Amino acid sequence: MNYKQTWIYTVSMLLIFQSIIIGACIKSDQTDEEYVEHTYDVLIASSVIDVKTTRIPFVIIGSRGEYLQPDTIQVRILPKSSPAAESVTGEYLIPKYHSIVVTEDHIHRDGELHAHENDLGIYVVNVDELQYPGEWQLELVVKNLEKEGTINEIQTTFVVSEDLQFLAVGSKVPLMTGRTLDTGFKLEELSTHPNPNPAMYNTTVEKAINNNRPSVVVFSTPAYCQSKVCGPVLDIVMSVMDLYESQIDFIHIEPFDLQTLSNTGTFLLSQPAQEWRLPSEPWIIVVDRDGKVAGKFEGIIGRTELIEVCDSVLDSN
Repeated sequence: MNYKQTWIYTVSMLLIFQSIIIGACIKSDQTDEEYVEHTYDVLIASSVIDVKTTRIPFVIIGSRGEYLQPDTIQVRILPKSSPAAESVTGEYLIPKYHSIVVTEDHIHRDGELHAHENDLGIYVVNVDELQYPGEWQLELVVKNLEKEGTINEIQTTFVVSEDLQFLAVGSKVPLMTGRTLDTGFKLEELSTHPNPNPAMYNTTVEKAINNNRPSVVVFSTPAYCQSKVCGPVLDIVMSVMDLYESQIDFIHIEPFDLQTLSNTGTFLLSQPAQEWRLPSEPWIIVVDRDGKVAGKFEGIIGRTELIEVCDSVLDSN
């Protein structure tokens, strides 16, 4: 596991979630106070970016904690430190916006517990392989910001690794030790979801391949999540499972060894996570009938993103 990248990603996602809750509560508690300055930042919502990466998820967060949903947004991605940087102009792309509602509880100053439903507002831009390792720049042009007809430019940088860090699309998935209900494990030993679907713990990727079925593997731990997105991610997968259960096997795996966590509080990767060399959590990996990676998603995703890959996998076989 790349602990530095995981730590950066975890801190970023914690800041993302904290900002949205604080922003909503400030707005709720606010009386006569007015904001003097209002700025926006863009955060890359992925810790694993290598030269084969084609999906760049990001969020735009305002100083009031709100997620930006502008009328028009364009994105350009450029290498900054490669030998080809000066020759790569980069075309502007239109990212897809995915609405993801997350419910969080927060105690207000009056001592009351309030539940807030908030839209994460994640953007995804799909690109060709990044190709060049080193520092890259994400440039955003936001038009009609806050309905005022203005044009704003926002930038951020990120680092692309030369080493393939986790299951390139098209690669074969490695073998994995399977822990299932039919091998004697109890549901509480396999999942920390408050209401798990037993069907997600009845099979393995190897069995799915042998049965000529695609599979969706989700590594997440709702009870011990390090980035606060594991619960929502698993819930999104479970909602998509309802559409494809007769055609695709859905498998949930806890990324950490639950017994070790319970006994010592140590976050030790589970055996399946070690065998797949999981670099962070949560992850969703879509596997086709031949055992090859058809799609992979780190962290929070849009439900339609997973549906599109599932449809593609079924159409291609």
